[in-house]
Amino acid sequence: MAATVTYRTTETGIRIRIDDDNATIDTGGNPNRPLMVKVVEVGITYKTTETRDGDNLAVTSGVTNLTYLLDDPDNPIAYVHPDYLDQAQKWPEWVRNLIEEHRPT
Repeated sequence: MAATVTYRTTETGIRIRIDDDNATIDTGGNPNRPLMVKVVEVGITYKTTETRDGDNLAVTSGVTNLTYLLDDPDNPIAYVHPDYLDQAQKWPEWVRNLIEEHRPT
C-alpha cells in the first residue's frame, strides 16, 4: 500500500518564566493612562500545519493562545483575546521576541 501524508497539524505549548522588571503589559485599556503590570510568566500555544502538494511541503505556524501570569494579586492572569492573536504588532516587543525565539521549527 502506498500512502502519503498530505496534511498534518500539531499544537505546541510552552511556558516561559520571566525575571525582568522591564517585562510589563498595559492592563488598563486606556492609551492615555496606561496601567503597566509586571509579567512573571508567559504561556504560548503554537499551531503548526504541514501541507504537502506533490513534492512541495508548506509549513505554517501561528500563535493560537497567549497568556500572561502577572505580579498582581488582584488580577493574576491576563489573556490576549483571540481576535488580536494575529496582530503581533500590538504586542510588546519583548513578547514578539520571545514568540519568535521559541517558535517550533
